[in-house]
Amino acid sequence: MKRSEEEEEEIRLALEDLHKRTHEADNNYRQFNEVALRRFVDSLKNSPNMGIKKIGHVGDLRKYATILRKNDAAEIAQLVEEFVNVTESLDRIHRDVTSKIWLRVADVSTASAKSRDS
Repeated sequence: MKRSEEEEEEIRLALEDLHKRTHEADNNYRQFNEVALRRFVDSLKNSPNMGIKKIGHVGDLRKYATILRKNDAAEIAQLVEEFVNVTESLDRIHRDVTSKIWLRVADVSTASAKSRDS
């Protein structure tokens, strides 16, 4: 059964909308991550004797936690490591959900193309 031009246009518009919404979700997630990191680092900076000056991303925090462990600040190191672990888990979940969405779109598009060609 062939699709009409109107149906094809609806599908095209739906895919464009999905691309737009996925891009917006990626931007919102990135902003959330930046704000969470900034707030966490700011709270550490406000603690006495923390020595935090140049932490710009989560990888820097992991290095910082290693330094804390060496300086017998295990409780703070554990807090920093937990923050890093949560952030990395959220990143994995975000990537997984996004890839599953696009795999599903690809499957539907392939099925749509096959039905259109038959």
